[in-house]
Amino acid sequence: MKRVAHQDANIVRLRHLGIDTYQEPVVFLASSSPVCRSEGWTAQARIQVTHRDKSIIATLSVTTTELLAPDEASLSEVAWAHVGASEGDLVRLSYAPPVDSLGHVRAKVYGARLAPAAMDAIVRDIVAGRYSDIDLAAFITAFAGSKTDV
Repeated sequence: MKRVAHQDANIVRLRHLGIDTYQEPVVFLASSSPVCRSEGWTAQARIQVTHRDKSIIATLSVTTTELLAPDEASLSEVAWAHVGASEGDLVRLSYAPPVDSLGHVRAKVYGARLAPAAMDAIVRDIVAGRYSDIDLAAFITAFAGSKTDV
């Protein structure tokens, strides 16, 4: 049976590969994926994955084998659970919205004192899963030398 690609390049069919990344939501795409090429996405890009009324921000991992067809994507186990998807479902992939609170983390790296509202924004974004592992490492680094003041 020949597969027909979806008309919208940013919509791909999910294939379940059973990859456990612990708590990190990851989306897997083939390097030959039209959406990867057209959007200029490379490994470690932050991608919004939307399935019906649910969406998550996931880190992109790119496969260079034929594990996934160009019109397919897979998700880590935690990402599957978050969006409630099933094998064969369609999802929309798009740029993740910018995480404005990362600007506060960068300011802290350069020695700025943060207002309580800035700390609240950082914590909200971390709890919402908007920070990647790399962003969390930057947060920890920025605050590692801090005393009690923010």
